[in-house]
Amino acid sequence: MRAIALPAGISLAVSPYAADPAAAAVRAAGHELLIELPLEPANFPLDDAGPHALLTGADPTENEHNLAWVLARFGGYTGATGALDGLRGERFAAAAPLFAGLLARLRAQNLFYIDPRPMIPHPDTAALPDGARAVDLVLDDPPGRGPINDRLAELEARARDRGGALGLAGPPTPLLLDRLEAWLAGFDARGLVLVPAGSLVPPP
Repeated sequence: MRAIALPAGISLAVSPYAADPAAAAVRAAGHELLIELPLEPANFPLDDAGPHALLTGADPTENEHNLAWVLARFGGYTGATGALDGLRGERFAAAAPLFAGLLARLRAQNLFYIDPRPMIPHPDTAALPDGARAVDLVLDDPPGRGPINDRLAELEARARDRGGALGLAGPPTPLLLDRLEAWLAGFDARGLVLVPAGSLVPPP
């Protein structure tokens, strides 16, 4: 609820494993809502995206069934992301045919995609099609007060230099929320504007 109380310009993503009221509360607060896709992470099976994860070694029919289950969990979302509780679906995203098929499926449903792998050091994310965009920075990797402050300052500098920047924050820990709330204080006075993530995605 503390994350939902952040300014509405911050987009929030909800896990498909969460209860529907979480999504309803996000929408009611005026936030752009994204659905988190459980994609196979880099360290699978040590890191597990759950029982409905899309896996590189799964039968295509099983992946299609799991994707349909995920997308039907709740409504009102305008986009999707591969970020899920600190995981980022790197292994699935690196499987080019599978990932391209997923993006095509999302475009067919008028959903944009936010790739949680930063543009740097993953240059392959620069080749994302219209309707998808990679984040510029992950704000809480590594975690810690100092690193998060440094990443927020870097995100602000990139936005000034390029006209816009997209940051990804992981699960809303008290420390992360403390840093975000402090950074947002005086945001308008610094000549900055918060916009939903979808407004930074090239339209298909």
